[in-house]
Amino acid sequence: MPQRSTDHPPDPLRPVSGSADRPADPNSAVLRTICAPGPSADSALAELLEDPDLEWGALLATAVDNKAVCLLADHLARIPRPRALSWHMARLLESSLRTNRYKTTVFRRETLRVLDALHDAGLRALALHGIAVESRLYGGRGARQFSDADILLAPEDHAPAITVLHGLGYRVAHHGRALALTLDDPIVPRVTVDLTQSLAHTNDPAELRHSLDRSISWPLPDGCSRLAVLSDLDALAHHLARLASSHRWSGYADAIRSFHSCGPDSFQLLAFVLPSPARDGWDQLRREWPDLPDDPIAALHDDVTTRGDQP
Repeated sequence: MPQRSTDHPPDPLRPVSGSADRPADPNSAVLRTICAPGPSADSALAELLEDPDLEWGALLATAVDNKAVCLLADHLARIPRPRALSWHMARLLESSLRTNRYKTTVFRRETLRVLDALHDAGLRALALHGIAVESRLYGGRGARQFSDADILLAPEDHAPAITVLHGLGYRVAHHGRALALTLDDPIVPRVTVDLTQSLAHTNDPAELRHSLDRSISWPLPDGCSRLAVLSDLDALAHHLARLASSHRWSGYADAIRSFHSCGPDSFQLLAFVLPSPARDGWDQLRREWPDLPDDPIAALHDDVTTRGDQP
């Protein structure tokens, strides 16, 4: 399980070095560094990966279990190959990243098609989870792994949304909850769409409608398409609440990156209260990055105020 550190300038995302009662764990230090990269992340990672106490087998096994293999591969692509990492394993990681990048492109295209059809039908909808953050928080390079495209809807729009997806060729998937589209593609043979009517921090219909109304349009790597996603603060609350219920490294990465990507105006911040499940997630995040502020909303507000006071 994860555990470490972060703050603001000059390098907001520095890892914890360990303490007398809690010695530094090289494997966890690597994972913390790739989850929350700061300005010096690549050089710090290169040094960490040369640690003789690093256990590559355990590191890769943990990365696989936590959906962080491609995140690790994305960082490895920017630094010299560590001496203890074999050429064959490096090639395998590169291949995994390329494959996930291609898969992400296919899912991105289908998610846009689905959202366009839902919006044309007068239904409010936005992208959620992996497909929503792969460009927003991970640079659109295939570093964020996910298995399906999650779409958030208001509860009353679920049934008509299924009708819309049927019209696009989607059929109920084998487990009955999601819908799948079969593709003539040997690498991505099918795309699965999961329609959800809840966020990790709330399933209240009124709050979901407000989140849908506050959605923003995020630019995608092709330079012309935009994806409907949660606003900064709604996304932060959602990622933190997800982290509280599932302590995966990928969840830590989503949460810490979401916090550092927030750029809301002060009026939104003044009216925003972090829900209890998200507060639990923040407490969990601070166990990994103890230098994070006690109150994320207050810290964001102070940051916006400070920037607003600058000439």
